[in-house]
Amino acid sequence: KTPFGGVQMVFFGDLFQLSPVVEDGAKELLGEIYSSPYFFSAKVFNDCHIRAIELSTIYRQKDGSFMELLNRIRNKEYSEEDLDRLNERVQKDVAIPGKDSTVILTTTNSLANTINQGRLSELPGREITFEARATGKFEESAYPTDTRLRLKKGAQVILIKNDPNKQWVNGTLAKVVALSNESIVVDINGQTCDVPIVKWQKIEYSYNEDEDKIEDEVVGDFVQYPIKLAWAITIHKSQGQTFDKVIIDLGNGAFTHGQLYVALSRCTCLNGIRLKRAITPGDIIFDRRIYEFKERFASLF
Repeated sequence: KTPFGGVQMVFFGDLFQLSPVVEDGAKELLGEIYSSPYFFSAKVFNDCHIRAIELSTIYRQKDGSFMELLNRIRNKEYSEEDLDRLNERVQKDVAIPGKDSTVILTTTNSLANTINQGRLSELPGREITFEARATGKFEESAYPTDTRLRLKKGAQVILIKNDPNKQWVNGTLAKVVALSNESIVVDINGQTCDVPIVKWQKIEYSYNEDEDKIEDEVVGDFVQYPIKLAWAITIHKSQGQTFDKVIIDLGNGAFTHGQLYVALSRCTCLNGIRLKRAITPGDIIFDRRIYEFKERFASLF
């Protein structure tokens, strides 16, 4: 067998950002076959030759001092002075909820939901609820958005599924500008878009020993508008976003590799960051398996 069927492939990504999120069912299966959930543990990489290119130009930030600080957080090579500098951005009286429309980055969905429901309740006008439909083995913990999606005109939202017509992508921020029981219209950078209901599928994986491959089966569906409230979003959901101003609420603390780095690096400048609480060394988490990748492919860079 030829790796990837002989097709030329291009892979890109940043292992210093958040680690893969693996559902419990798939985690057990993957753990039996692979040494980690990272792509570089796939067996195909033992049989193919990769030409590695490291991109070094930073476009989101322009301040060299801030870029160097982010890089030290990224590599877990920070100093006490670095923490002191970041913690100068702590503003414990950040208004949550309030009239500030700055996006709040949180560690958990629960914290984001609490903030978002508070903001929604402050908006004037009629609230409309959109009921989802779930069938088969689709656990509530895996729902991509609310089963009872509550919205008002003026709500700040995030779109959570790519649009086939390419009007938005998973992660696009928008504002609700028109609302009825059968329609949601949003504004995306001055362009109005009608958002349709979409379907997500729940897939279960199993290992076929006879054919030595992992097989998938659709076991459930979830149908709802691909929308979540977004005055606050999780750090995981913020990957790929760029903000001039951001509030970071770590709640009970960062809990996974790269989480704090991703939150800080979404902002274009240090002065645009407001911290709800001080950053501690325990918030800066680095997965040592990333070094396995760096050492394994070091000769390719």
